[in-house]
Amino acid sequence: MTTFLLNNCIITMIGLALSVPIFLVYRITCISMSEGVVKEKLFKEKKFSFLLIAFTSGVILNVLFNKFGYSTQLLVAAVFAYLLLILAAIDFETQMLPDIITKPLIALGLLQGYFGIFTDFKSALLGAVAGYFILWSVNFVFRKIRGIDGMGYGDFKLLSAICAWTGIKMLPLIILCSSIIGIFVALIIIKLTKSNMQTPTPFGPSLVFTGFIAFIYGNDILVWYLNLLQIN
Repeated sequence: MTTFLLNNCIITMIGLALSVPIFLVYRITCISMSEGVVKEKLFKEKKFSFLLIAFTSGVILNVLFNKFGYSTQLLVAAVFAYLLLILAAIDFETQMLPDIITKPLIALGLLQGYFGIFTDFKSALLGAVAGYFILWSVNFVFRKIRGIDGMGYGDFKLLSAICAWTGIKMLPLIILCSSIIGIFVALIIIKLTKSNMQTPTPFGPSLVFTGFIAFIYGNDILVWYLNLLQIN
């Protein structure tokens, strides 16, 4: 028990330390996409954002450590998880998902599949392709019906990246759960801001949360669901 607590304390401190560069990447990316990087704007009115990222960073690393222990998988998974965290924060603030992060995340997902770290290359490749085109297809139909895009192309790339890391078998779970969470979050934002249903809301954070859960607990969830079907 003492060793367990000590390890988790160490991991939490590392996670908190990592929150500083994560926050800086998030802020610099947001500012550079709009007005150019200005040093004075990095921390302006963003104390709560920093605290939230610091807390989330510590939680993420603890979850990863309890799953993978001290291993190569822990290091690789941390890269995936922290890039997802940065993307979620950027999308929540700007409603944009920059290619400079999403595209390398896809490539890294395929690379880990090639080396068989979390999934095999075939599953990673199929996940990346299917993840992109399923959202592209939904948006295509929506645009034909409504005449406007229902989501951004960054969402397509984000789902492609997530499914490259989790494999194609997690795609249905991620689509279903992220859609439910996305609708719920959109209703809350609309209620709090007193806006209407036409107001765009970021879908990236919902994809990130669901993708991370699927990455860590997806196999357990699928086993539980299949067992539930057999019982019924």
